Amino acid sequence: MLKLRYYFWKYKLKIINITGLVCILFILIGYSYYTYSNYLVMFKKSTDDKFIINLFVGLCIMMLVLLIILWIGINRSRHISIEKSFLLSMSFLGMAYLIALPAFSAPDEITHYATSYRISNQIMGVEDKDELYAVCRMSDSASEITHITTLDTYRYFYNTVFDGAKKSQEVGFAYGEVMKKSSLISHLPQAIGISLARLFNMSYAGLLYMGQLCTLITYIILTYFAIEIIPFGKKVIYAISGLPMVLHEATSFSYDAIIYGLSFLLIACLMKLIYEVKEIKPKHCVVVFVISMVLAPCKMIYSFITLLIILVSDKKFSNKLFAHVYKIALPLISIAYAVIFNMGEVANTSSGKHIVEWAGEEGYTVSYVLNHIGATIKLYVATFHDQMGFYLDSMLGGSLGWFSVDIPVELTMCSLVLLVISLRENRTYRIKSGQSLMYIFVFVLVSILACTTMLLAWTPLSYPYIAGVQGRYFLPVLPLFLIPFVDATKKQEDKAEKVLVIGNCIVNYLVILRIIEINIMQ
Repeated sequence: MLKLRYYFWKYKLKIINITGLVCILFILIGYSYYTYSNYLVMFKKSTDDKFIINLFVGLCIMMLVLLIILWIGINRSRHISIEKSFLLSMSFLGMAYLIALPAFSAPDEITHYATSYRISNQIMGVEDKDELYAVCRMSDSASEITHITTLDTYRYFYNTVFDGAKKSQEVGFAYGEVMKKSSLISHLPQAIGISLARLFNMSYAGLLYMGQLCTLITYIILTYFAIEIIPFGKKVIYAISGLPMVLHEATSFSYDAIIYGLSFLLIACLMKLIYEVKEIKPKHCVVVFVISMVLAPCKMIYSFITLLIILVSDKKFSNKLFAHVYKIALPLISIAYAVIFNMGEVANTSSGKHIVEWAGEEGYTVSYVLNHIGATIKLYVATFHDQMGFYLDSMLGGSLGWFSVDIPVELTMCSLVLLVISLRENRTYRIKSGQSLMYIFVFVLVSILACTTMLLAWTPLSYPYIAGVQGRYFLPVLPLFLIPFVDATKKQEDKAEKVLVIGNCIVNYLVILRIIEINIMQ
């Protein structure tokens, strides 16, 4: 009896860890089996629909394996780093989202697909004669897949993903119009995926998966380096990158995934210069400049992240004159480049009469706003007062797809709790009050500019609030809002990391089950 007590005392931590893992697995497997039983009853009479059961079981096994690997990895004496946890978890979860939310399920993804196809044509030397559409293989213009995912959508991918493309000399036009003005970089990974699929004569479903997969890989690489480079706030970026909304965008043709990765990387590099680098060398300046120039044309408002360069001490530069020139030139050139690249859109809403296409009504212009400053301020106040709940919900992933997949509020709140937990990190660098204010200022500035963009481009004069703004627009700069609150002891950090990594896996596991459940009912 004494030996048994001694054994339990000596290995109590391992026993507690194993017991915790068994309990979590028991609950998840039980819930999964309950859902599985419902599917068996639902599809018992239809042999054509039993593929969804195989798909469901495969996803469950994949995510349970991820949970076990992560649990073992973070409970070892020398547990895996947070960036390696990110690499592992986002690879598994990304593939799961890729299957659960197929192509065109993200907002405006059809347009991004057509834009990516046009860039693929440029890579492969195919001429596009139509200004609105991209020339494509006849099989790649099929209408079997729409922006609403249903059981038929899953069936189409399941049955045709590994088929070859239908041989035909005919050509069609990629489903959806191309973007009138877009950055090459923002759609290059997707275009590379499409080009590879065309070279290997893959089916339409295979081509779509290849394009989305290249987006996911690019996002994972950019965010991995962001987590590795940033001096502190690693858990913050991990938590944001694991939000259902971010994972949904990261596995689509949307350029949002590239913007997220580049924004996180730029923030990480700037914070490294502010806190960690003791002597700034030319290579540091070049890297930050290149990242900012690549990000600027993707979406104009995020070029204002470069304002953080002001926080870098002049003493870190070998030459004070160069320090002043660089700190002024970086944000100035970045913002100017973004404005010039988007000059067409800026010119359309600067003056004169602007008609909002979707509403068929007159919209806001810069001249109108300047002549009605009081009314515009009231509009902004009303917007944030009425829409703040929607912004938070859509940022966390409360509504996925084209707002057709509602995630239970309990899971959305769990994502919010994980964001709070991510603040428990032991940092060795002191954040000055001026730095904290600057981080929050840039976050607020970009948020207001995001609303301004939609005010000028999407909002009729008759609307009581700014239309078209979604929570995902704030995600690239969300780390700046959270980083000033990062602080904890080493012991608190270790516990927070375990809860964050496992909690993120569990939340996304349940979200994916919910996605499949809703989609097959549509």
